[in-house]
Amino acid sequence: MSSKLSSLSARSIVYYEARVSFGMTVLLAVLGLPACALISALNWRDVPRAFAQVMEVFELGLPLVAGIASAHLMSVEREERFDALRDSYPEPIWHVPLLRTLGALELTLLCLLSGLISFRVVYGEFDVRLIVLAACPPAIYLSGLALLIGNLAQNGWAASAAVIGYWAFEFQLGGTQTQTLFLFDKTHPLNGVNYDVNRLLLIAVGGGFMLANYAVYRLRRRGVILAR
Repeated sequence: MSSKLSSLSARSIVYYEARVSFGMTVLLAVLGLPACALISALNWRDVPRAFAQVMEVFELGLPLVAGIASAHLMSVEREERFDALRDSYPEPIWHVPLLRTLGALELTLLCLLSGLISFRVVYGEFDVRLIVLAACPPAIYLSGLALLIGNLAQNGWAASAAVIGYWAFEFQLGGTQTQTLFLFDKTHPLNGVNYDVNRLLLIAVGGGFMLANYAVYRLRRRGVILAR
């Protein structure tokens, strides 16, 4: 009997987290790279196809859409006004931030796969490994930032604005301020910045944002940080 209840509870958690993670905003973000593929296909009618263009679309586009897709994950209960009910659940403090971090990584993967499939159709074969190595580290960075800002502000729109603002800051200034943490160093390389170190640092700092997100959630549950 207890095993059946446990199985039912696990299924309920999976269903709940899926509903939280996959909404209309997420669907629009996931369609971002396929939309770029369609625009590229129309453009390629008049100009030669170039893998450099595909690479640039992924390095610029994946971090943005992944960050926007993850922006609501840490604030959805607050925004729907059932955060007090969720806090009353008998679950470990680490449970929610872990599930939402996994959700952010899943959404990043979903955005990546939708883009890869779309560009495979309109472009043809290309080196997927190069795309993944270039686009995933900055995507992890902005997804981690989105989780942290969404948790601190308890507002998904604020997290989306932070992601878009940071992305635009990097794009406009070309990494002159962030240097080794420049998001787009593959397609817009900076002098004096080691690309491999840059990608590793983006992953490390993105992971740091996710750990900080857990710390903020823990402090809020303990009442050290008051709910907004």
